[in-house]
Amino acid sequence: MSALTGRKAKNTYGNLLQVDNSNNGVDATLRDVEDGRGTISAIKLSTTTLQIPASKTLAVPGTLDITGATFTGTVPVSGGGTGAATSAAARTNLGLEIDVDVQAYDATLTSIAALGTAADRYAYTTGVDTWVEGTITAAGRAILDDADAAAQRTTLELGALATLDSVGTAQIGNDAVTADKLANTSVIAGTYNSADITVDAQGRITSAEDGQTGWNPLETFNTSSGSVHENTAVPAGVTRVRFDFQSVNVSTSADIQLELGDSTAYASTSTGAITTLGAASLNTGNFSSGPALLTNGLTTALDLLHGKVECEKIGNNWAVAGALYSGQGAAVWSGGGLITLTSALTRLKLTLDAAGNYAGGSVQVSVYSE
Repeated sequence: MSALTGRKAKNTYGNLLQVDNSNNGVDATLRDVEDGRGTISAIKLSTTTLQIPASKTLAVPGTLDITGATFTGTVPVSGGGTGAATSAAARTNLGLEIDVDVQAYDATLTSIAALGTAADRYAYTTGVDTWVEGTITAAGRAILDDADAAAQRTTLELGALATLDSVGTAQIGNDAVTADKLANTSVIAGTYNSADITVDAQGRITSAEDGQTGWNPLETFNTSSGSVHENTAVPAGVTRVRFDFQSVNVSTSADIQLELGDSTAYASTSTGAITTLGAASLNTGNFSSGPALLTNGLTTALDLLHGKVECEKIGNNWAVAGALYSGQGAAVWSGGGLITLTSALTRLKLTLDAAGNYAGGSVQVSVYSE
C-alpha cells in the first residue's frame, strides 16, 4: 500500500485499505486493517500473518489461493468445518467416531457386502474373510428352524424307530419276524457261478453252490449185471441228457428201454419209431405204448452194443434221438421219439423189456445245462 500523507483519508481515499501504522505500512506486527474513513475491517495483517478474529467473517467471492499457507484455530461444525485440530477430534465432533458411531473397516464385512440378495440364498465361508452364497430350499429351512432333534424328526416324518440303535422283534407290530427267522444261515459269503441255490420259507438262502454249464458227467452205469440202472438225482436246470453205450451186452434176448421221469413218476407212454437194419432186412418197431424202446430184437448174439442216444428238452417234452449198433451182430438201430413230462426232469433209468440181465459194458450218462 502506498503511504498516505499527513492524515488519514476520509473521502478521497475512503475506498482504500491501510494498516493501522500511520504511514509506515505493513511490518512484522499484526495490526488492524481499516479503510480510508478509519473503519476497522474484519482482518488483522502483518508481514507474515493474516488473522480473522472469531467474531468476524471473511467472505471471498472469488478464488482464494492458500498454497503454502499455515492456519491456526478451527472452523466450527456450524460453519462447515469440523471444530477440531485433529482427525480423531474431527470424527468425534462429526459423530463419526470409529467403534462408537461407525464400524471400522473389516474385510469380512466387505466380502459379505459384495454378495447378492436373491431369494433362497444363504452365506457361508470358503476361506478367511471370504464369503459366498449357496441355495437353500423351503425343505432345508424347515429343518433349520426346528428347535431340537425331536422337532427335526417330526419334520422328516420319522417315527420312534429312528431313535433306536437296533431293531428287534419287539418293534414288529405282529411279531412276524423272530430271532430264528433273522438268524444267519450256513451259506458262505462269496460269488457263485451259475449258482444252484435253495431258499427257505422266510426267503433266506440256505444253500448255494456253483452250478454247471455245458456237458458234465452225471454217472456211469456198469451194465455187467442187473436189469435196471437208475439215477434219481438229475440236477436242476438240465436241458439235455446223453447216453454213451460202450460194449453193452445182455444175458438173454431183451431190448433196452429208456424212461424219463419228474418228481412225481416216470412217463407212462412215449411216441415215436425205431428202425432196425441188419441181415439184409429192414424192420420197424413202435414204442408208443410204453417207455422209449432203444433197440428192437436185441439178442445175446448181437453183443457189444455201441452208440449214442440223446434227449433234448422242448418245453415239458423231451425229444429222443440216436443210433446204436452191434459190432458182431451187424445190426443198427436208429430212431426218434418224444417223451412228455408234467414237470422238470429229476430221474432217468435204462431197463430191459424182458427177463434177463445186462451182461457187460457200461453206459456213461452226461447232462447239459445252459
